[in-house]
Amino acid sequence: MILFFHGLDSSEETAKFTCIANPNKVSQTVEYRDKHYDEVSEYYNKRILETKPTLLVGHSMGGYWALIKSYEFGIPCVIVNPQLFPDYDFLQGYTHVTDAQILGADITGYIECGDEIIDVEKTIDALKTKHLHILDGGHHRVERLDNINTVVEETLTTAGI
Repeated sequence: MILFFHGLDSSEETAKFTCIANPNKVSQTVEYRDKHYDEVSEYYNKRILETKPTLLVGHSMGGYWALIKSYEFGIPCVIVNPQLFPDYDFLQGYTHVTDAQILGADITGYIECGDEIIDVEKTIDALKTKHLHILDGGHHRVERLDNINTVVEETLTTAGI
């Protein structure tokens, strides 16, 4: 089972979720703006316990959550243009991901360098010890959606899932 975490102001209907060809996937819309970090964290804990995913996938703010939950639960994750350093005043209780979380999580990253939202250089530097797929160009909404499916399938195969 793949559990997908969508980005800020997005939903389970995002093309980043629907492009994943694996039929064994789930996602559910979460309004990050309306909830404190602890509330979102508890919600995702429950979803993980209910769905028992073998892979977590997240885009943008969902990449933030996929990484954190990968670290906490020991589940591999694929993070796509992840927002690892959220500094939005409207998000309550959020902090930047830590080196310990990055080092302790089983991460595969996909980053399009043309992303205009995240700090691409800082993100790549933070994830330098992880398996990264880096594409010149692109943008935050992901130009090459087919690459998400490719990275997910490669990660499933490599992990023997």
